[in-house]
Amino acid sequence: MSALPSANLTSRSAEIREAALERIYQHMTVLPLKPAETTTPGLARPLAGVVQAEGLRRALAFRCDVREWSTDVAAWTTEVVTDSIRAVTGVSGHILITVSVQA
Repeated sequence: MSALPSANLTSRSAEIREAALERIYQHMTVLPLKPAETTTPGLARPLAGVVQAEGLRRALAFRCDVREWSTDVAAWTTEVVTDSIRAVTGVSGHILITVSVQA
């Protein structure tokens, strides 16, 4: 997850994780990971003109495990994380969330 530094997600990661655990009803594990480092002044814009990532910094990473992975689970994971971030931080601005399957 990436956000503006003012969102202060890194220091609130434990609270965000706890909020996510409350929303998943024991259907997923959520483990904190160290986010990948970036040395660029902002995140790359992979979808030119669609994602405004300028100024966003990588702040959080979680490993979420479920019994079966699907696009529905990816969407659900995104909703859970978004709701958790909003509930804990009150942030209403841009946050970039990436969901992927790790082989």
